[in-house]
Amino acid sequence: MKNIITVIVKFFDRPLKILMLIAAILFTSGNAFADRVKKIERKISVKPDQGIILANFSNADLIIKSHDKSEISYSLTVTIKADDADDENEFIDSIYFKERNSAKEVILQMIDHAPNNEQTDITIFGLQFGDVFNKSVKGEIYLPLSAWVNIGMRSCKANIDAITAELKTAGDHNALTLKNCKNIKSISNKNGTAKLSECAGNTLEIEGRNGTYSCYGINGMLTINAPYSTIEVKDLIGKLNVQSRSGIIKCNNISEEVMCSADYSTIKMERIKRNMTVSARSSTLNFTEVNSVNVDADYSTINIRKSIVQDSARGVEIVSRSATIRLDEIKAKVDIEAPYSKIGFREVNGNIGCIGRSSTITGVRTEGNLDISSDYGVLEFREIKAKVIRAETTNGNIRFGLLEQPEKLIMHAPHGTISITVPHGFDGKIHLNALSGIDSNLDCLSGQPDTRKFDGKSRTGKISDISIRAANILFNEK
Repeated sequence: MKNIITVIVKFFDRPLKILMLIAAILFTSGNAFADRVKKIERKISVKPDQGIILANFSNADLIIKSHDKSEISYSLTVTIKADDADDENEFIDSIYFKERNSAKEVILQMIDHAPNNEQTDITIFGLQFGDVFNKSVKGEIYLPLSAWVNIGMRSCKANIDAITAELKTAGDHNALTLKNCKNIKSISNKNGTAKLSECAGNTLEIEGRNGTYSCYGINGMLTINAPYSTIEVKDLIGKLNVQSRSGIIKCNNISEEVMCSADYSTIKMERIKRNMTVSARSSTLNFTEVNSVNVDADYSTINIRKSIVQDSARGVEIVSRSATIRLDEIKAKVDIEAPYSKIGFREVNGNIGCIGRSSTITGVRTEGNLDISSDYGVLEFREIKAKVIRAETTNGNIRFGLLEQPEKLIMHAPHGTISITVPHGFDGKIHLNALSGIDSNLDCLSGQPDTRKFDGKSRTGKISDISIRAANILFNEK
């Protein structure tokens, strides 16, 4: 089949020879792609104080397990598949395993002098031809229970099960599955996948890039550094530190603190039991059933739902230059600084401090003191219960509806309108100053339609102290 194109062109004007050539091709193609197989089985003794290094494995499909014997036992099958029998015979022995033994370690090294895998497809007269070379190694490796293990591999599929001693892996383009490994130190696998189940490690580190990394039921402190990757962590007993970029990050049921830094990413956190710190830029953040939260996320969408914080010194803290922020069912204090943002609160039970510049800040059914400001935009809250309320804007409007009387209320909107509704039977001191006018259904104000300034009280003036300054004021009872 080599130089087949040249042969066809040379005899293209000779139909009979073309037919003969096709017949020859069909005959030879029927005999191509045979496999050449070699099986290797060995046992290597390992002393109690020796570690194990599996080095330079490539294009392999491996099962790696521990056993209660003081030896490495392996059974590996080498396969060469090529369209040329000479290639198969030439390279079947170019893949072999070399053993080295020192006082500290036993090394099992894969030696591979065969060409890289390749397949070139050519279609002629509807028939498929081309050069094919494929090499592979498949088998099982059993390791002593007590020996530490370092594994180096590339373009491998590996199932690693029940390694109880210290374990490290390094390489790229691998598909790794680890289960019941109890002392993992590090996993490095760029452009590949790693799935860990029911594993442990005091300080377990995963490093990758352009891959998929999944951790389920891990016990220990976990650090993942994997840009441009999909990362999933579930049921972790320990702290979590995730670093990524342009990634997809999902974390569920984490028992300790979480730190996450991931610009241009989608981040989903659920059931985080301790404090969570997130730094992101141009990202989408969705948090559900979390404890205290610290977020620094410019140009992002931030949704937090069901945050319950037991520590009164902590709460939900958000800093963003421009964002869309939504907080639902929060039982904690909230502090937000987001100058050019759209911010919404629903069913927040805790003091709220929110600073904007050109922002729209809204809330419904909040319970706790309010300190809200934005130079431009709209400040609108409904169904509020608060002892102290402060709302301020320079060129915006303020609209508040109260379910109960506050002890103190201060509102300023020098170039805007303030509209406030208080419960029926309002009782308090009132200080109103309006550039254009005051409109109210309170008895103490209703008889003065052209009033622009009022200092007085409704009833005894013992419950509330109200101070409002705006271009227009609407102050009414329900």
